[in-house]
This record gives sequence, structure tokens and C-alpha cells, in this order.
Amino acid sequence: MRALYLLLIIGTLSGCSSSPPEKVTKINKMVIPVVQDKSSSTLNSNSRSLSLYQENQLQIEIIANSLKSDYLHDVKRNEMFDVHSQAFQVYASLSKLEQMQQMNNFYYKEHNQTGLLSINQSVNSLIE
Repeated sequence: MRALYLLLIIGTLSGCSSSPPEKVTKINKMVIPVVQDKSSSTLNSNSRSLSLYQENQLQIEIIANSLKSDYLHDVKRNEMFDVHSQAFQVYASLSKLEQMQQMNNFYYKEHNQTGLLSINQSVNSLIE
């Protein structure tokens, strides 16, 4: 009887949570780069900034859409608020990607090519 009780407790404590996918874990551990640009802006750097901005924006959208389509089908309301659920982890990753998109917008408005390049490197590390 004790063995059965012990197994029941262990099963309850381990819960039904599953470990989040590797991509989600990578995104959640990622640090959003905050960089000040010290270079002067020229016409060449403006076109390079636009190119980096657009590439970053596209890559972030692709990753976000991939997460939504792969992991957010048939999500129940209580899963969104359960910190141990996969859905909660995916929503946290989507929030992180949104923050990265906001920094991408800011760096572009400020013509901060160094910041845009940092975002680009972070996003590309998620794709590889």
C-alpha cells in the first residue's frame, strides 16, 4: 500500500509538463542586444541599415509564425497561464521575439547599424 501511495505522489509531483522544444528554449535564454552606435551615418550605411532592418524583420516574422503554427494549435486557456506548460513557454518566446522586433525598429530609426547587426546575429543563431 505504501508503494502504491509513493508512486501516486511521485506521479503527481512530476506533473504533466513537458520540456519545451529546443528552439523555444534557445529564444527564452537569448539576451536582446542593447548597443550604442558610434559610427557616423552615410548614404552607404543607410542602405546597409535598411537591408539589415528588413532582413531582421523578415527572420523574426518567420520564426514567430513557425512557433505559432507548430506549437499553438488546440491550446486550452489554462495552459496559457501554467508556467510548466509548453504553450506558456511558446508565448514567452513570442514575447521575446516581439521585444527583439521593437529593438530592431528602434535601431533602424536611430540608424544604429551596430545594433542592427547584433540583432541580425542573434536572429541568425536561432535559425541555424
